Amino acid sequence: MSITGELGMRPLSERAGVVKTLAESGPSRPPEFPEGLTQREVEVLRLVSGGKTDREIGEELFISIKTVGNHVGNILTKTNAATFANQHGLVTPDDEEE
Repeated sequence: MSITGELGMRPLSERAGVVKTLAESGPSRPPEFPEGLTQREVEVLRLVSGGKTDREIGEELFISIKTVGNHVGNILTKTNAATFANQHGLVTPDDEEE
């Protein structure tokens, strides 16, 4: 009997086989989100939709306010929010000058 058997452990070759099988099955695919959003952008979007401020989002996700702003900018770009606003009359001439 090998020492691993005496210690009640599975033989190394058996454990290596399990690891090899998992490795050969390939990496698990990350979830796909609409408009090419990342998981973090979806988290930020959900918090924004829930009425959270950038500061509150940063505190909850342990990221800086600047990083929150970057994520919000990416969300707006990826979802074409400006185009949507124009198409639905949400932008007034005064808004466009600013």
